[in-house]
Amino acid sequence: MTLLTPIQGPSHPGLQRWGPPGDEAVQGSSEAVQGSSEAVQGSSEAVQGSSEAVQGSSEAVQGSSEAVQGSSEAVQGSSEAVQGSSEAVQGSSEAVQGSSEAVQGSSEAVQGSSEAVQGSSEAVQGSSEAVQGSSEAVQGSSEAVQGSSEAVQGSSEAVQGSSEAVQGSSEAVQGSSEAVQGSSEAVQGSSEAVQGSSEGVSA
Repeated sequence: MTLLTPIQGPSHPGLQRWGPPGDEAVQGSSEAVQGSSEAVQGSSEAVQGSSEAVQGSSEAVQGSSEAVQGSSEAVQGSSEAVQGSSEAVQGSSEAVQGSSEAVQGSSEAVQGSSEAVQGSSEAVQGSSEAVQGSSEAVQGSSEAVQGSSEAVQGSSEAVQGSSEAVQGSSEAVQGSSEAVQGSSEAVQGSSEAVQGSSEGVSA
């Protein structure tokens, strides 16, 4: 007859089954093998992590070397900047001297401008007087135009009167022509009367 004892299940701690006492040793060995496998896997991961750490350290060393090289270049650039600043200070001194000369020239230009403004004021006054004279000349021209218009009107009336006189003269000439024609007819009648008298005397 086999003695059965309760065995704790590995996947379900609350589940119990019945089996012979030797099953507990087998179960313990299986769990030990599983634990060893997990330990080996953990060691492998630790080795991999160490390798990555070594690689990171190498990259850090390379970055440090590049930083040192960059610092050297920065020092060289700073030296050139100091030299450039010295030249800029010298240029600024020359610019200040040039500015002083420009201020002196500007003062002379202001004095010349003041004289030019005074001359311009006198020119404006002369222009105002010329404008006044021009206005008077325009007024005189307007009066002359008005007189010319009246003269043209008088000339038009004289031309109209002359036209009427020519028309009257034409009528007088026509009347004279009719009188001459009447006289010619009277002369002809007289001639015929004389001829008739001569014939009467002959008879």
